[in-house]
Amino acid sequence: MSARDRVLDSFETILTTEGERAATLDAVAAHAGVSKGGLLYHFPNREALAAGLLERLRSLADVDLAAMAAAPRARRSTTSPRRPTSARRSTAPSSRRPGWAWRSTRTPARRSATSSSDGWR
Repeated sequence: MSARDRVLDSFETILTTEGERAATLDAVAAHAGVSKGGLLYHFPNREALAAGLLERLRSLADVDLAAMAAAPRARRSTTSPRRPTSARRSTAPSSRRPGWAWRSTRTPARRSATSSSDGWR
């Protein structure tokens, strides 16, 4: 797994287990096992880190939507939009519980959560 992916996984874990305030750059770097400079190489600030995580979630949602749209009709009825296939495959906490984006007071996170959920409708 790349350092970038470890950083994103750590950010997800801290957000979902300890909350948004605990997800500082120092805490994320320590949890990921990288230096703060290593984190900043991939994500120059906290907003870029959040954008990277939101992009990952959007990509997972897009894959799920495409898979459900391509599934035969009989299979579609057994695919629950509340538990998409990527959530069953992923071990990342936010793929199982992306509520942090909904609870976030930050506009980009709310906007991303809204746009991702619009695809399920």
